[in-house]
Amino acid sequence: MEAKTTEAVPVVQESREDDKELLPELVTHLRESRTELREQWANRITNAHLLSAMTAEEIFSMATSVYDSYVNGLEAHITIEQATGIVMERHRPTADAAVEWIRQTAERQGVTLDEVVASLRRRQPPGQQERSSYSL
Repeated sequence: MEAKTTEAVPVVQESREDDKELLPELVTHLRESRTELREQWANRITNAHLLSAMTAEEIFSMATSVYDSYVNGLEAHITIEQATGIVMERHRPTADAAVEWIRQTAERQGVTLDEVVASLRRRQPPGQQERSSYSL
């Protein structure tokens, strides 16, 4: 019996500038076309009999959940990219250090990443009114 071999797929470590600009447009398109795209996806799964143990309603529900999770993940990526850029511009850490700082700030403050990004844009910590900058 012959063993199957798989070719290594190269992993892209950094996204290109074009990708960073296109990602928000993609998310907007996915949000605006949510109903149509979910229905198309669920219909393709149903018509191909890929999940024959599930009803059409269960497939649609599952497709909706996966679709929404995917779009939310893309939005989270955009948020983290924005916050990372702000922190790197102000404090010059590495990208990894900036992401870790953002994550820890959100966790420590008990806020979402979106709130950390919004506070960075306003130049004040989450939940505070007057402080003008962060320290790493």
